[in-house]
Amino acid sequence: MKKLIVLLAFAFGVVAIGGGLYARLGDTAPQASISYFGNGEKKSAVEYIDGIKQGAAEQWYSNGRLECQGRYRDGLRDGPWQFWNEDGTLDLGRSGEYGEGRKL
Repeated sequence: MKKLIVLLAFAFGVVAIGGGLYARLGDTAPQASISYFGNGEKKSAVEYIDGIKQGAAEQWYSNGRLECQGRYRDGLRDGPWQFWNEDGTLDLGRSGEYGEGRKL
């Protein structure tokens, strides 16, 4: 039992030291933020780095259908985005290529 405790303490220490080195080197891992509707359905999932939207993003309607899907760069929509209406049909007016947060 003592060996197990020592082993776990060592493992957590390595993780803590590794995390400190990771932060000091300036590389930050993406953090996922997931929110839910009151009915338990997923509302949104967005990746953040240093508090700024950075990476994959998805948003759903309260009925569980996907509303939009794309990526953020520096807090703005960037690259291909797809949007759907609440009935599940593709919203061609909002879907398309985005750059610096604007539809191109």
